[in-house]
Amino acid sequence: TLYLAYEDSSSGEVRIAGSPAPFDALGGFAVGLGVEPALTVDANGVPDLVYRGSAFNSLERLRCGDASCASTNTQTLAGAGRGYAPSATRSNAGTLYVVHQEQASGTVLGTICNDTACASPQSITFDVGPGYGGRSVALSFANGRPLAIYRDALRADVRNSQCSTPACTA
Repeated sequence: TLYLAYEDSSSGEVRIAGSPAPFDALGGFAVGLGVEPALTVDANGVPDLVYRGSAFNSLERLRCGDASCASTNTQTLAGAGRGYAPSATRSNAGTLYVVHQEQASGTVLGTICNDTACASPQSITFDVGPGYGGRSVALSFANGRPLAIYRDALRADVRNSQCSTPACTA
């Protein structure tokens, strides 16, 4: 299945759409008010979407219950002002890993889900601002260690932070 996540500029909503091959009949639905969606799909074809919620600029997550998104679960992964410029990927264990920004301070943050439900997300501070973020890429090494690549606006440079363990304990 091909999935797309996008902002509907006319309604202010984040939307998700999907279609199995031959990808000619995209069906979709509105997730909620927000912007900057980032989409990742697990090994079973189940979509996971993170975005900046419009009410408090928090990091919001929509997890589909199956590949068709017939059922969904939503949750807030990071509080007010901490959901800017999210980027999402999967660890080699299949768990969600997100890089995002707290715009007021320019700090680059990470959120690691240690299980599929993300019952107790782990928060990480990669770099304390000002001037970091705005754009980011969340990656995972083959051995599962999270890697964050992000913008350093003050130095007009690109930086990276990497965890020394898959659980990002250091």
